[in-house]
Amino acid sequence: QIQALLDIDADLENVRAAWRTLVAEGDPQEALRMIRGLWFIYEIRGWHVAGAKLFQEAAQAARTRPVRHGMARDACQVLAAMCTSTQGWFTSLLGAVGDALALGDQATAVLRALDTPDNFAFANGQLCLGLYFTAQLARMKEVGFEALDASDDPWNVMWAHSWIAFAAQMEGDSVEAEKHRLRSEEILGSTSDSWMSYWIYLLRYLAAWEQGDVSWCRQILEEVLVNLKIIDWRRGVQYSLQL
Repeated sequence: QIQALLDIDADLENVRAAWRTLVAEGDPQEALRMIRGLWFIYEIRGWHVAGAKLFQEAAQAARTRPVRHGMARDACQVLAAMCTSTQGWFTSLLGAVGDALALGDQATAVLRALDTPDNFAFANGQLCLGLYFTAQLARMKEVGFEALDASDDPWNVMWAHSWIAFAAQMEGDSVEAEKHRLRSEEILGSTSDSWMSYWIYLLRYLAAWEQGDVSWCRQILEEVLVNLKIIDWRRGVQYSLQL
């Protein structure tokens, strides 16, 4: 993950140019393969305004591009929906949560109808951010379980369990929260995902805080800060220092 971020940083303008070309005139399936990576680097680097704009433009381009011979319209619709979902993620971070939820609902409805389970599950994970910000806990859990039912992709599964754990913790159900956190940790153990480890550490922190164990809380935050500084995720560092 660390090396990938450095590699993309070093060639970012070419990466953006390749993305725009693929969305406008290339193979939609190839463009779909880039979405998670682009979302991730814009998330890590804190480029929320630029991310919302990039994916809004891409969604529009994917919706309006002509369908060439041999290219399925469904592929363009999936691409547009995934771009809309990702636009919603950054829109949430910019504070326009109502708009973000509308974008997320629009995207997941399309992906559900087109029966593309891994993309649907990923978009559900993005939708959960707006639901978290608005404390729609029952719906957060519903969306998380929908993602688990739809996809067996390990990253999607890990993310869904984390969102369900956050909702359960906020509801005061520490037993359910612990169950889903441990499932996320089990999957995380086979990866080197510093970004996802933050959310799991945060779930540990919430459990420790509920038990009144301040020294454990501090130890958890000090450990996670090491990981976050490695990938230079400043929003995560800010959140951790505030806690």
